[in-house]
Amino acid sequence: MDYMCPIDSTENKHILSACSFYKMFWVFFLFSILGTAIEGTYWIISYGHFAMRSGLIYGPFSEVYGLAAVLIFLLLYRFREKSGLFLFVAGYVIGVSFEFLASLFQEWIFGFTSWDYGNAFYSLAGRANLIFGFFWGFLALVLIKKMYPALFSLIEKIPRKIGVVITVLLLVFIAFDCVVSAAAVHRYEDRRQHIPPDNFIERAIDSHYTDSYLKKVYSRIGK
Repeated sequence: MDYMCPIDSTENKHILSACSFYKMFWVFFLFSILGTAIEGTYWIISYGHFAMRSGLIYGPFSEVYGLAAVLIFLLLYRFREKSGLFLFVAGYVIGVSFEFLASLFQEWIFGFTSWDYGNAFYSLAGRANLIFGFFWGFLALVLIKKMYPALFSLIEKIPRKIGVVITVLLLVFIAFDCVVSAAAVHRYEDRRQHIPPDNFIERAIDSHYTDSYLKKVYSRIGK
């Protein structure tokens, strides 16, 4: 199914097919994993040790990177013939804006944020980083010019029926992971307010996803 395609009717059908939900899911899935790897590498370089910076309880998925990769495609792919400078600046603005809004949304939903850039002059209320924005600009440039075409070409080589089955299974797993992660964090906040579980599901969550377990998954939970 094609939707939200950032192109007009004069574009060719090959580009239209790049906007399918099938392909957008794989963009989200793969770049969620890549984002976790990037975060882990950054921690090795900066602090001398690896840190799992995933956003979900199960699997190495940083959904912020996955969603950002999809957003960059939807907003910028129509401008793929523009200069590298244009794509870099546009990616910078999109990345910084998305990071800021994602931080607000996460705090509103979960009560904490996964990142805080402090009060330095290049920080936007701790939610986005004007220097890290250069990373977003570079990433957008590489995505539009190199990675998206290569990724879509690879996806098209997967037999359609097999690809659809795998996609559905992964989609169900990611949806389950999101629900469990949200529920576990919600119960963590309830426990901090001394709200006891009132049903079997909440008791099971408290038993399996303890405070110590969640603090290992989310380093900034409760802060």
